[in-house]
Amino acid sequence: MLHLLLGGLVVLVVALIVRAMIDCVRTPSERVRYVPKVLWLLFMLHAPVLGAVVWVNFGKRPESEWGIATSGRTESAFAGAS
Repeated sequence: MLHLLLGGLVVLVVALIVRAMIDCVRTPSERVRYVPKVLWLLFMLHAPVLGAVVWVNFGKRPESEWGIATSGRTESAFAGAS
């Protein structure tokens, strides 16, 4: 039973690390915060679990800060409304 729990935990950690690295590579450079993408990737290679957690929480700007409307509408759609 303990082997199944540990195996499941390992799978979840590896999935987090892989997802974070792919997300970092695919994120446009303009959305990356604090340091360049190359340094984020090196940090994730050096300290995979910590690097992945920090990337997911602090590594990139949210879409709403980056100028993408989250509701699918643009600002010009509201320009004529009073």
